[in-house]
Amino acid sequence: MYSAEKFIDQYLDSFARTHRQNFSRGESPLPKLRDIETLNDQLLTLFFPGYQGSENMRSLRSVVEYSMQLFTRLLCDSIKLALIHETPGISESLAQGEAEEHTEALASSLGEIRRMIKKDAVAGFEGDPAADSVYEIILAYPGIKAIAVNRTAHFLYKRHVPLIPRLMAESIHQKTGIDIHPGASIGESFFIDHGTGASIGETAVIGNGVRIYQGVAIGAFSESSRIKGKTKRHPTIGDDVIIYPNASILGDITVGSGSVIVSNTLVTENIPENSLVMPSEAGISIRPL
Repeated sequence: MYSAEKFIDQYLDSFARTHRQNFSRGESPLPKLRDIETLNDQLLTLFFPGYQGSENMRSLRSVVEYSMQLFTRLLCDSIKLALIHETPGISESLAQGEAEEHTEALASSLGEIRRMIKKDAVAGFEGDPAADSVYEIILAYPGIKAIAVNRTAHFLYKRHVPLIPRLMAESIHQKTGIDIHPGASIGESFFIDHGTGASIGETAVIGNGVRIYQGVAIGAFSESSRIKGKTKRHPTIGDDVIIYPNASILGDITVGSGSVIVSNTLVTENIPENSLVMPSEAGISIRPL
């Protein structure tokens, strides 16, 4: 039988010494990715009971009770692990207390977050003539699921919860193909149609009534990201802007309210309100709507 014994010591050298020392003592546990996936699933069931595999429950209350209990338990446990891993010297009891505070703050705000998501679903229906109902948006459209998880992750991000918001965002990214950083600030009645490949960066600010399509990048210039750190480096998108497929809006610029960005347009400068922006030989063409 073949043995890999001769490679083990060499491979262990690739780990930091502190990681090797702490591993067996359990001083640096990590949140479990499978728990984050389950957490997201229960979150979607809370937002859309009856549309996420909970049809066997007897009543709305029974669905909410089950999902709320499971969601909050997984969230609290995961936040505790993240705090222990990311906060040097924190005690287990202090991490538990902070995790409970974050969990209770979110649980008390889920109703308000759900009201925003309902507006997103209505915006999806009103913005897509191919949809026959709001229920179709909830059942079939990946955008509403990505937005729902993002709004929740954003709440935790603003409370400076480590790791968990990003893990929630990446878990739903894998399922939907839509990448929204939990730091992005997104207004009401937001709609992502089709969605695959859409990307929204950490410091992006998006107004109310915005609609984007597949392949849209609301991003930053990569060469400046490491230098600027957490400073504003992504676009600000005004109210009622439409951004069509595969357009890229990059940098700390502003797209004025009521503007339309045509497919495959690269935008790296401020755009006035109520403008039509499209590719041209000189770069982009901007004209009033």
